[in-house]
Amino acid sequence: MGNGIISLLFVVLLLFYSSGAEVVTVDVHAARQLIQSGHRYLDVRTEEEFKKGHVHNSLNIPYMFNTPRGLFFFFFFLS
Repeated sequence: MGNGIISLLFVVLLLFYSSGAEVVTVDVHAARQLIQSGHRYLDVRTEEEFKKGHVHNSLNIPYMFNTPRGLFFFFFFLS
């Protein structure tokens, strides 16, 4: 699950970077403190990936969806 979290953080950072928003990087300890202080963790992985394991009390809003034709972006995600 550790690699999944690292991958997720990379995807989230990539999304923010590509949208022109300022990116603030936090290490694992700072992320844990944020979660413990009441902040929510936004998990943008597919539902299948989320079901395999996720941060407790995280919110799953998939950026991509698995379909019979492959992965498709949820275009309204960044709207």
